[in-house]
Amino acid sequence: MRTVPKWVNKIHEADKVEFSSVHTICFSPDGTQLVVGAGEKVMVYDPRDGALVQLLQAHKGAVHAVAYCSDGKKFASGSADRNVIIWTSKMEGVLKYSHGEAIQCLAYNPVTMHLASCAISDFAFWSADVKAVQKYRVSGRITSCAWSSNGQHLAIGLASGGVTIRDKGGDEIQRITRDAAVWAVTFSKSILLVSDWNEMLSFYNIQGQQMYKERNIGIAGLSISLLGALVLVGGVGGWAVLTAEGVPIINTQQEWVWAIAPSPSLNTLAVACQDGTLWCYQVVFSTVHGLYRERYAYRENMTDVIIQHLTTGNKVRIKCHDRVQKIAIYKHRLAVQLPERVVVYEQGDVEGMLYRVKEKLSQKTECSLLVATSDALLLCQVSNDTKLVMIGRRIPKSWTVPTPIRYVKVTTLYFEEVLLLGLLNGQIWQVEPSEGESKMILQTPASVRCLDVSALRSRLAVVDESSVCRVYSLPTGDLLYTEENVSSVSFNSWCDELLALSGGGLLSIKAGQFPPATQPLTGSVVGFQGGRVFCLQANSMQTINVPLSHAVHQYIQHKLFNEAYAVACLGVTPLDWERLGIAALEELSFEVARKAFQRSENIIYLTLIDHLQERFEAGEKRAVIVGEVWAYRGRYADAARSFHSVGRDERALNLYVDLRMFNKAQEFVGEGDGLAALARRRAEWARHVNEPRAAAEMYLAAGDVQKAAQLMAESGKRDMLIELARKLDKGSSESLRHVAEALVTAGEMATAADVYCRLGDYRKVAQLAVSSGEWSRAFSLAREHVECKRDVYLPYAHHMAQQNKFIEAQKAYHMAGEIETAVHVFTILVGNAVAEERFSDAGYLHHLLAMQCLERADTHDTKRVSS
Repeated sequence: MRTVPKWVNKIHEADKVEFSSVHTICFSPDGTQLVVGAGEKVMVYDPRDGALVQLLQAHKGAVHAVAYCSDGKKFASGSADRNVIIWTSKMEGVLKYSHGEAIQCLAYNPVTMHLASCAISDFAFWSADVKAVQKYRVSGRITSCAWSSNGQHLAIGLASGGVTIRDKGGDEIQRITRDAAVWAVTFSKSILLVSDWNEMLSFYNIQGQQMYKERNIGIAGLSISLLGALVLVGGVGGWAVLTAEGVPIINTQQEWVWAIAPSPSLNTLAVACQDGTLWCYQVVFSTVHGLYRERYAYRENMTDVIIQHLTTGNKVRIKCHDRVQKIAIYKHRLAVQLPERVVVYEQGDVEGMLYRVKEKLSQKTECSLLVATSDALLLCQVSNDTKLVMIGRRIPKSWTVPTPIRYVKVTTLYFEEVLLLGLLNGQIWQVEPSEGESKMILQTPASVRCLDVSALRSRLAVVDESSVCRVYSLPTGDLLYTEENVSSVSFNSWCDELLALSGGGLLSIKAGQFPPATQPLTGSVVGFQGGRVFCLQANSMQTINVPLSHAVHQYIQHKLFNEAYAVACLGVTPLDWERLGIAALEELSFEVARKAFQRSENIIYLTLIDHLQERFEAGEKRAVIVGEVWAYRGRYADAARSFHSVGRDERALNLYVDLRMFNKAQEFVGEGDGLAALARRRAEWARHVNEPRAAAEMYLAAGDVQKAAQLMAESGKRDMLIELARKLDKGSSESLRHVAEALVTAGEMATAADVYCRLGDYRKVAQLAVSSGEWSRAFSLAREHVECKRDVYLPYAHHMAQQNKFIEAQKAYHMAGEIETAVHVFTILVGNAVAEERFSDAGYLHHLLAMQCLERADTHDTKRVSS
């Protein structure tokens, strides 16, 4: 931290050479106004440039106090003329009230907006809703006052050496005794800070108990205020900036400082002096920090070190109780430089956040850089020449470089820990602490701002003062590429190809030498791990998750699938894994494709990969495998062309047939059988989708009358069957027979009989007549066509037997040529007649049997003669 004079004014008395003593100052809550009490005047300045905005001359005595209300609508001034004036923010006086003595100090309650005004021996509370101002007496001269942050208590400093603490009703609830006059008090949260004329700063709670060790600040305090967590004290001897525990950060020697006040909105503080000088300083907070991978160490409250795990968000605080000047962190070691020593901490365990003191090294020399390595510390000292000095070892080492060191990077090269130094003259030096050697390895065109080395130590990125980033190959030092408008750079610690650059309000993620992907960013990139970028924004470290899809797609476009997979492993969406898997599979990079689909849990593609890899390794042609992949991807035309290129037209045909794209399929079939087979498959598809008429027509077009007829019968298309039967000529006997069978199935017996007649198959006609119960027609066919007798009389015999007409059944068996069955039936009938003493029936039956035997004998003799 440091202060830079912003502007200064010397305030004169009107029409006089003498200067007006500046006793009091305060800022408006929004920081746009600086109210100053100098001599008898109240002046309002613009804190940005010190221009006088308004001169208010309403007091007739020296103005001792001014105070602004936290609502920003009004401020008050108090003077030696015993009056308190309330002003609006537009600098208009609206109210005045008085005390019996000179006003010493003013303070607005931060909660209730009540004004506490203190004269020499009494104080009062004023608010807009109370007409009368009630005053409270105090034993002792009042010098200062301050409200607690919750607005419940008012602390009043006394010249007699003490502090009285009052409640909102004005009653004393506690008294603190000091050995010297107390001219400055303020509250920091619940802690009361007291500055006395023994040059001591002490800390108390509201019960009057001392909280921290009191500090000698070297200033007899007249004013005390807070700048964030810092304490500002002005008084006899100058002014100082202290930590919350009173550790001095800045001491400025001046003769007499009446007041010091910080701006609420700007890093600005104002100092009012006895000699009439009004100073305004710009406060510059330097960031003291260190980063190693995901562990970030930074200074807080000037005396504390916070170690933050950027991935988990866990934090641990180390209280150093002294001003932290430098921080360095590397692996398990943390080094903190204090004004008189360097304290080295070591991590308790690899994953934990516990740090223990390892050693304390006496070191009072100022240094520009502090660097930690695995077993040593290095300081960069600049005097007549620039030296890098190693401390913490029995035998110290040092290296001299030609110009000041701008940046240091600790890394490893060839299994040795080395330091890469970026110098003011653009040189890059390599220092090996273990060997004590140093050498220049690279000369860049301009002064080095920062540098970084890739994960595999194959590339070095250097950003110079002209905001140009140059990336070199190691160890050759060849320039690979440059990027403009870059302020900081960091390689990915897990992937050698990825680089993060910031500058110009943009964050760029660059993969290899491809164009970078950009996104808005306020701050500077300081680390890049996996899919997270660590950026320093103002004084805080932010972790930003960056998309890596762009880099993955760039590698995919150039068919660099292994590199794409390495980047994707750092964190991409399931859709990116799918794209990588498909692209790798189309190029038959089976291993990358398999790993990508395992990430997206795509079981279908994993099964396909196993199948295709097995076929490819068995000798299947590449074009066929690629065609299969394209077919799965829906690129059917490409798949068909790939099959056709190696003469596998049947694969293209099957593809289009499966897709029911029969017009496309015709391009890959030959004449004759090929077309018929395609038509048959098309018919099967129509049948599958319940289009029987269309399917039957397609079967007929393919020449498959049997299937067409069966389908017509199954679907009840009798009209089509009858029409088909009429169209077929007698020469198409097999087709006619299929149609006839289908007609039978469909129940069209008459039409079927006609078809069988056309074929000359009278046995089938007779069988149809029998199945239809048309016995007369059946007997007629049997008489006309001897071959039909058995087909007619045998079923008739069974029919008669079922109706208990056994004599007719016996005759039918005889006509059918079933002699043994006929004789057997007669035997049974004769036996039954004899048993029942129906002898006439038995005789008649024997007569019939004799006649049948005679007829059979005649038939047998006729056959013998003819033979």
